[in-house]
Amino acid sequence: MTRLESLTGRLWAGCRCWHAGILAAVVLGVLTLFVSQASGRYRVVVPKLLGNLDFANGGAGWFVSPGGGVKLLDTTPRIVTLSARGTRRTVLLGRRLGAGDGSYDHVRIGADLRAQALVAGTAPWQRANLALVSLDARGKRLWYWPQQIAAITGTTFWHRYQRSIPLGGPAASRLLVAYVTARSGRLLIRDLTVQGVAESTTYRWLDRGLMGAWALLALWATVMLARRARRRPTRWLALLCAGLIVAAGITPQPRFRDELDLGWRVLAAARELLSAEGHSVTVASSPVPARSPSRRSPPVAGTAGRARDPRAGAERRSRSPALGTDFRWAGSDKWTHVAGFLVLALLVLIAYRQHSAIGCIVALTTLGGSIEALQALSITREPEWLDFGSDIAGILLGAAIALGLSAAMRARRPPVVSS
Repeated sequence: MTRLESLTGRLWAGCRCWHAGILAAVVLGVLTLFVSQASGRYRVVVPKLLGNLDFANGGAGWFVSPGGGVKLLDTTPRIVTLSARGTRRTVLLGRRLGAGDGSYDHVRIGADLRAQALVAGTAPWQRANLALVSLDARGKRLWYWPQQIAAITGTTFWHRYQRSIPLGGPAASRLLVAYVTARSGRLLIRDLTVQGVAESTTYRWLDRGLMGAWALLALWATVMLARRARRRPTRWLALLCAGLIVAAGITPQPRFRDELDLGWRVLAAARELLSAEGHSVTVASSPVPARSPSRRSPPVAGTAGRARDPRAGAERRSRSPALGTDFRWAGSDKWTHVAGFLVLALLVLIAYRQHSAIGCIVALTTLGGSIEALQALSITREPEWLDFGSDIAGILLGAAIALGLSAAMRARRPPVVSS
């Protein structure tokens, strides 16, 4: 009985060790990334969803933006080029994707891409992109749904880009588009493939097992932090901040975005009520759905006759929420990562100033890496090294500020005179 109690005590002491928690998070993160990128994750259901992907029939089925800039080269295999026309003009090649028959839940899109002297603009979307744009029932683009397959600039050799994008959600229709909004240069495309794929049963079970393991680890960390917080407000504040960052990082993007939109709408309605001075406030009607750009769009240049008037309707199309020049994805959220982890690092190092600063930095870095790894299991999220680097930058800045404040406070303290 004594040996059993001793073994139980050692196990409990080991579970309370933060080194064990950090090691468990690292192992789970590696397993999560490995499983999410496994080659056997998907099985091909429909090998070919769209016809004329090799442009053997010229521009049949494709549409382009008005103003030119798209050419089809007579090579084997055939190559399509998109030449930049300046930062205010979008050169676009697109194709509408059907809703599917329900036998597959993902679309796998692949293409060989090459960039030639593509000079990016100041905005993050001013480059060369290949994407699957999702639209709602009103024709408005859903920027938060997974859509980008490739985004390149500069001069590159031929490289195969491929991504499996989940279907479903609030999307009513989808457009496969390649577009260039760079200052100069051109994008070359060949060997396009669009397949209907479905997740394997093995992956789904592994996904559930990993989610359960992450949930147990999160529960253990929360209990340990809550027990150590006790009556120290700074530690409770640090725990709350960490919880908010984790929730924002792993919440599916559509739901998170909808909640933010709802919050802003409530605030806007409150401001209108306060400024109405007793008058009734009506909700604005929904915008008119944008006309489908594939109805009167000209074919690929050099493959068929031109449109009657390429300039007619160019301004109207440029304002379309689906295929206009406003191809802004989520924008750069790196500063949000930096700010969030800066505040968290500042709170943690102040709340746990009796502990090792290096240990706190390592724990926070593990937290940031765990959030990125968990995004690999989400439908509308994906891990990014730039996000993880932004987290580390915020952690280091917050730690530097906290250590600087601590050193300044120690310097201002009067020296202790021994009797």
